[in-house]
Amino acid sequence: SAIYYILESITIREANKIEKPLAVSYNNLALIYQANGDTNEAIDYFRQADIVAAKFQDYRVRAVIISNMASVYDDMHKYDSAMYYYRLSLNFCDSLSDAKGKAGAMINMAVVFRNIGEFETALTYLLDALRIKDSIGDVTGIANASHELAETFRLQKKFDLSEKYLLRADTLAQKLRNKELQRVV
Repeated sequence: SAIYYILESITIREANKIEKPLAVSYNNLALIYQANGDTNEAIDYFRQADIVAAKFQDYRVRAVIISNMASVYDDMHKYDSAMYYYRLSLNFCDSLSDAKGKAGAMINMAVVFRNIGEFETALTYLLDALRIKDSIGDVTGIANASHELAETFRLQKKFDLSEKYLLRADTLAQKLRNKELQRVV
């Protein structure tokens, strides 16, 4: 299984004191545990990954790991913790001038705001993220932000706006031939 092979790679890296790649290995292992619904193991491995990335001051990797950890808390409906980690990821992306990562964190934060009923704040984050995604030409990101905007407007019963953004997301998903996004849209 994938877990076996990742654990093997971790053992080899630890034995040979090849530390920096451990952050990615721990992150990958955490993602598998998350996918399997084992949230406690996922969080433990994300924390281990973050410790390694922090040791090497690899803030780009930390931003990804922390965002992944936030998604576990989001899945668990622990929105305060999810928001804390998404904000931390956003701060790392901001300090790295990583516009794509920043906009991604903003979309994730918007979904949390939407989940707790703060629709106006969610819309502010989504529209800002969409502007960033547009400015950098991230078509997948534009489709994702448009989809989240459509869903937020739908929940507010603003069906005309929902349809506008849903059509944009669908058009882009088809253009990208992104089956997963097409299924969601």
